[in-house]
Amino acid sequence: MSARQQPSVGVVMPLHNGARYVAEAIASAMEAGGTALKRIVVVDDGSDDDGLSIAVGCGGDIVEGVRIEHAGVSAARNRGIAMLDTDLIAFLDHDDLWPKDGLVSRVAFLEAHPEADGVYGRVEQFVCPTVSEERRRQLRFESFDKPSPTITALLLRRESFLKVGLFRPEVGNAENLEWYLRARAVGLDLMPLDRIVLRRRIHGANSTVRNRDLGLEYVRVLRSHLRSRRGSP
Repeated sequence: MSARQQPSVGVVMPLHNGARYVAEAIASAMEAGGTALKRIVVVDDGSDDDGLSIAVGCGGDIVEGVRIEHAGVSAARNRGIAMLDTDLIAFLDHDDLWPKDGLVSRVAFLEAHPEADGVYGRVEQFVCPTVSEERRRQLRFESFDKPSPTITALLLRRESFLKVGLFRPEVGNAENLEWYLRARAVGLDLMPLDRIVLRRRIHGANSTVRNRDLGLEYVRVLRSHLRSRRGSP
């Protein structure tokens, strides 16, 4: 890649029973991506709806779909990464959205900061309009007022991502934290951008909302990471 050539971006979108939301997610990615966006790989993780055909049908030549047996979001992301050869890699879940400049702003940041391995921004969470008022009162979720290095808010140089390695399916829903800890351990320079780059949809079926064991999974990952850093068995 020459110094004047705009880096290419590939997006990995894991999909599981997301027919209701996936078209909107892809439309937001295509609108936010500008000329840098080259491919969106949608990996259907053993769905039993028609989400994959909807995704491929609404994205034109830029969207490629593949189906795997149900193995979880980490396995789906890993399959998508293997299908990309772009300079930069981004992740977008099938039920989330990018704001209009959500990708373009991150690409520009990396072009202006060649020393950075990746960039992350702020996350705006919103409750899906289909959620009932009663369910809205029951929902509890985190508020982000600062940039958050969650994997779906990151844009990464491909070679930097590969220094860390693929996601580990065995850690369950703590895969974001586990990957981030490995990224810190190998010295990746992930820089913050004070701009909303991701709109996360809360609909009550989100894995991080309904998974009561998520805190325990985080604790296990943190303990394992600390032990490996200390050289403990």
